[in-house]
Amino acid sequence: MIQKTSEKMSFEGWEFAKWAKGNLKTIKEAVKVGAPLILAMPFFAQNPVILGVVTIIGKAILDAADFYFTEVKL
Repeated sequence: MIQKTSEKMSFEGWEFAKWAKGNLKTIKEAVKVGAPLILAMPFFAQNPVILGVVTIIGKAILDAADFYFTEVKL
């Protein structure tokens, strides 16, 4: 069986959809941290400690929602 290869210094065969599917967990984690951080910035930009706490709480809420809405093997 002949297998296609991509030579170095080439993007031949690279697809965004495959990349996104392979990195879905990383993308979800970035959104779970980024969304609360961006939403809290206008209110707590002058106090980084509160901004960090609000971001952590926001991520915890989004983690709980992700757990609730997905099937998890325990």
